[in-house]
Amino acid sequence: MKLSKNQARRRHFLKHSGAAMVFIPSAAIMSGRVLAADEMVDPESAQAAALKYVAKTTTEGQSCVNCALYQNGDETAGSCPLFQGVKVGAEAWCSAWAAKG
Repeated sequence: MKLSKNQARRRHFLKHSGAAMVFIPSAAIMSGRVLAADEMVDPESAQAAALKYVAKTTTEGQSCVNCALYQNGDETAGSCPLFQGVKVGAEAWCSAWAAKG
């Protein structure tokens, strides 16, 4: 039985979209950096040094937990757009600190 052009296109689309649904999550898992940011910022990294990041703040009233950039966090750790793929400590501080408004 010969398929019409529309049926052939539909079959082609379904084959390739099914493969993509399998491949994309697999590639993300294999990359090792998939939002499994349980890893904390390394204070010795170049980016942390450039931002004067410290794991425990000495500046009263300023810490990551009360910074405008602190996201998706709790009282122990959270995300920061300046440090992609790793978490920042809630009690940490860097020179980009900005008060929550």
